[in-house]
Amino acid sequence: MAQKPRNGRAGCPDEETLASYLAGGAMPTMGEEMETHLAHCTACLDELSAAHSSMLGNEKKQRRRLW
Repeated sequence: MAQKPRNGRAGCPDEETLASYLAGGAMPTMGEEMETHLAHCTACLDELSAAHSSMLGNEKKQRRRLW
């Protein structure tokens, strides 16, 4: 898992890694490592949750345009 300080949090995955995990592009071993990290890091879990909610909102807007 790529790590660099983000928002003052050393040891957290970078934004690209979180995005890849959210999109389902994480390798199986990275997925396990990410899940372990998210179980202990509420800051990353909150960021991932917000990104997921944003993605769902964007999908709904796109579907409305198609209809």
